[in-house]
Amino acid sequence: MLLATLLIPGCSCNKETPVDEFYLTDDTVNLRIDNRYMFKYSDLTCQLSYHVGTKTFRAFTDNGSDYFNLTMSEKPTKENQGITADLKYTKGTGVITDKGLKFKVVKINDSGKVWLWCSKSKTAACIQLTD
Repeated sequence: MLLATLLIPGCSCNKETPVDEFYLTDDTVNLRIDNRYMFKYSDLTCQLSYHVGTKTFRAFTDNGSDYFNLTMSEKPTKENQGITADLKYTKGTGVITDKGLKFKVVKINDSGKVWLWCSKSKTAACIQLTD
């Protein structure tokens, strides 16, 4: 009986961390890690780009001091699609690189906005794709 009791708590560690519902209602291009904004797009001070050939999305401030890049294994085209991506972003005065993140496409809208979620790293990104 003691063995069964000890094993039960261990089982819950493998559950996927659910996506925050607020994240799905925020349609601003952004990068959030562990529920904290690392980057949030503003029409007044930021720019966006998407390179079709390299499947790289980039959001950055006009002066280039803050940004995030997401280079994806494939273009997100449908909900529940799995995508591997390399993420690079600014944090304070440094640059963080996280390679091989496994994202799930959580939502896509008609204007090309894509909501991505990586459960393992608790990373959420809302990006804007253009062709």
